[in-house]
Amino acid sequence: MGIPTLYMTDLDGTLLDATGRLSETTIRILKPLIAEGLPLVCCTARSLVHTKPIVHTLGCQYPVVCYSGGMIYDPVIKEMIHTHQTPEHQVRAILSLADRHGLSPFIYTMADDGCEHVYYCETNSDGASKYLEDRERRGDYRFVHDPSFTQWTGEDCYFLSFMGEKDQLLPLIPFIESLDLSINLTQSYYYTNTWWLEITQKDQSKGHALGHLKERYNAKHVMAFGDTSGDIAMLQAADCGIAVANASDALKAIADQIIGSNDEDSVAHHIALHAARIASLSERN
Repeated sequence: MGIPTLYMTDLDGTLLDATGRLSETTIRILKPLIAEGLPLVCCTARSLVHTKPIVHTLGCQYPVVCYSGGMIYDPVIKEMIHTHQTPEHQVRAILSLADRHGLSPFIYTMADDGCEHVYYCETNSDGASKYLEDRERRGDYRFVHDPSFTQWTGEDCYFLSFMGEKDQLLPLIPFIESLDLSINLTQSYYYTNTWWLEITQKDQSKGHALGHLKERYNAKHVMAFGDTSGDIAMLQAADCGIAVANASDALKAIADQIIGSNDEDSVAHHIALHAARIASLSERN
């Protein structure tokens, strides 16, 4: 016996408001539904440590997808149920490429004790500097200054990323793709004139995570919500892919439906309406 509909939503720019927070309205709408068993999955490029507070606030009982599919974590049993790591030789190849271009990536890892780290050497753009300043101001323990990029070895790498202007990052793409890795180039939601170049394994995506969870829960239908090109695979894999009004043109082009913006609590409203319809149909049957 499966579930009728599994709901999967991106966080930044989709479920969260323009400040990167859950609005009181979204909490008020979703929390009671989740307490009654609504199967909601948060699917994000964020780290686990930055996703857990959102999951806790909503009271989510279904797994959370982090690092764009790099890990799937079950908040109930408090265990990883699916992971993807980037092998050390690929990380070293990317570091060599970065050095040739005068750039420095962020390397996202997890140690054997479950502690997450983000290793960096230096920042090469205003956006990256502001990002790092924001994390330091918040007391984010994960960030480790590693001038020679040696401290990360021995830990599992789930995700790599570069931040910078688009013209800085474009020359990196051909070599990274030659390593049989996937890339996602997307404009930052929070920092002006700044782009993210995210690097993952070929079979590491939000779309692959959706397929894994659909099978795990025998879901008859999956409804997915997103806002950037990083959500394309997820929306394409879903039975119904929905873009918010503030989404990129690329995502809107492949979406089955476009709803209101993230600042209008549109995802929460849409889920509540759809869940009510399913409940009504169940009562009639």
